[in-house]
Amino acid sequence: MSSSLAIGPGRRIVCIGLGAMGAPIAARLLKHGHDVHVWNRTREKAEPLERLGARVLPSLSALCDLDIEFVFTNVSDSAALRSVVEGEAGLLRVLAPGTTVIDNASVSPEAACEVAKALAVHRVNFLDAPVTGGTTGATAGTLTVMVGGDPGILSRCEPLFRAFATAIHHVGPVGSGQACKLCHQVAASCAMLGLCEGLALAAKAGLPLRPVLDVLSSGSVGSTMVRVQGAKIVARDHSPGFRVDLMRKDLITAHGFSETLQLPLPGSELASMLLSSLSGKGGGDLGWQALIREYEERAGFSLVPESRTPPSHS
Repeated sequence: MSSSLAIGPGRRIVCIGLGAMGAPIAARLLKHGHDVHVWNRTREKAEPLERLGARVLPSLSALCDLDIEFVFTNVSDSAALRSVVEGEAGLLRVLAPGTTVIDNASVSPEAACEVAKALAVHRVNFLDAPVTGGTTGATAGTLTVMVGGDPGILSRCEPLFRAFATAIHHVGPVGSGQACKLCHQVAASCAMLGLCEGLALAAKAGLPLRPVLDVLSSGSVGSTMVRVQGAKIVARDHSPGFRVDLMRKDLITAHGFSETLQLPLPGSELASMLLSSLSGKGGGDLGWQALIREYEERAGFSLVPESRTPPSHS
């Protein structure tokens, strides 16, 4: 898509949901000169953005007094999106015809279609536009967006997406963006399984992990997953970027969707089982690279950071 379709700086925008992805997306929109209002259920998450120049809304009903053009939603799940849009104080009651709602969260394709239909009755546009690239990508403005909806509406919104994304893909009508995101998460979960298994095998074999990771990165399995998550696994860095429970949520949604298509997904179902096990032991808020812990526990070893002596053969 051409950037010649730019709608100009200073658009009036509301960002709803200021979690790990919503907050940096709002910050990027501010950096690009837009007039950004923000709302979150817990106000303290809005305060860093307020210091950057965002205006904090006391409630969604305050939108009645504002001439808003675009609304970005980054909420936790399908139920939260429905509540924000269709709830007692939801967007259906406060948005003017012609406004465009853009959902960057990961929800079910069915929820995206239901919300779009409800908004359309009030002549409010909707794009389902989930993202991938993690919090690092959101902060750097290098996310990938997969968009479902009217291509004409997307063309008008593209300059806004360019504030936080470097790749924008139109994949079909409303619901297609969310379906594509589920495809991505299914593939990612299988890739993480393979990465953990390869590194677990290397550790049990007594191989130095950094050179093994270098081989994986430069070989036929080389990918961002291997380079970024592999480096965290080797360093035993399980700090949250994309949390275990968020990937569990996405896989549950993916498997519900695949059931409607009568398609078994054994690889990602195994990943979901292992992530559920990890979450049940208190690991739900860890970065999902902590999946390596399930291999350590089952094999009775602990992966040693590269700065220490590699494990011996068992």
